[in-house]
Amino acid sequence: MAKALNGKELGKGITQLRNGTYQARVYIKGNDKPIYASSKRLEEVKQKREKILEQYNLGLQTDASKKTLNDWFDERMELYVVGKVKPRTVQNYIREYERCKSYIGHKHIKMMKYYTHLEENFVNKEFDKIREKM
Repeated sequence: MAKALNGKELGKGITQLRNGTYQARVYIKGNDKPIYASSKRLEEVKQKREKILEQYNLGLQTDASKKTLNDWFDERMELYVVGKVKPRTVQNYIREYERCKSYIGHKHIKMMKYYTHLEENFVNKEFDKIREKM
């Protein structure tokens, strides 16, 4: 186990950088590159590390270049929507996604960076305008 700058043991996969920042490194089977989490607070790094491991154990931590938009949509609906909103809302989400599924559902998430940028800069602003009118 690595030690902090003051000599205290930090735990498995956690190190302290010279600037005082703590860094956790997690290796996932089938992925050559480690996943890093960092913070100025040790407890926060431990929580981030546990979250990464938890996602891996649930099968959520996969290589984004291999995941399609259809896979992503199904995963997000299951995790964040179903059971948390009204059933009619779930039906509406699915109905609306079905409209574009055949056009972009097969695309890999890796190719969607531009669309994510577009969503963050345009769609969220439009939603904010609608919310302000309410």
